[in-house]
Amino acid sequence: MPLPQARQQIIADLAQRTLRHQEDIQNALFSGSLGQPGSPLNLLADGDSWFDYPLDENGRWGMWGKHFDVIAHLQTLSSKPLILNLAHYGDATTTELGYTRVKKMTDAIRNPANGPFDAILFSGGGDDVAGDQFCIWLNDAASVQNDPTKALNDARFNAVLDLIKASYSDLVGFRNDELGPEIPIFVHGYDFAIPSGEGVYCFGPWLKPSLDYCGWTDLAQATQIVH
Repeated sequence: MPLPQARQQIIADLAQRTLRHQEDIQNALFSGSLGQPGSPLNLLADGDSWFDYPLDENGRWGMWGKHFDVIAHLQTLSSKPLILNLAHYGDATTTELGYTRVKKMTDAIRNPANGPFDAILFSGGGDDVAGDQFCIWLNDAASVQNDPTKALNDARFNAVLDLIKASYSDLVGFRNDELGPEIPIFVHGYDFAIPSGEGVYCFGPWLKPSLDYCGWTDLAQATQIVH
């Protein structure tokens, strides 16, 4: 898809999500359930593919019999939360907490039609590190005598971690300014991946190509590096 067309599609998708969310808020207001004890939570989500996995089947039970991201799964719970999802797959934290996205979150929070938010959901960090750019954080195996404990280029890797930390710090500051420090932020952790070279439902792999490129072709060593 050409870039301008892709941007227009993103804008259209976010507009559609916002409209659906506002309709859900109106229905909750009409029923008198919004903000009542035991009523569904109203959540603002920002993130990457963990919240926006790019498959047409997402958001409903598909041909594989499962959902593909956290948001789609949450919406199957009996106490289905109201979620305004601003996430976009493939985004790094520097995009998720950059001006454009923060402006969207600010507008969403300040728009009464979206209701008062109970919490923020955030997913970020994976796309800063994993993917084609992963090779940038690795030393060539031959240059460190094939020692997996020296596989990471510490200076470069710590630099990208500092960017991720700065993004999360800005998220906390944004929350404090726009919603208040009493509003929780929920994030997810990452398990230890095994760089087998297998993707997930049409996408990936995100680690093994870079490891192979840098000479770390042994699976045991590659797994040790990732851990």
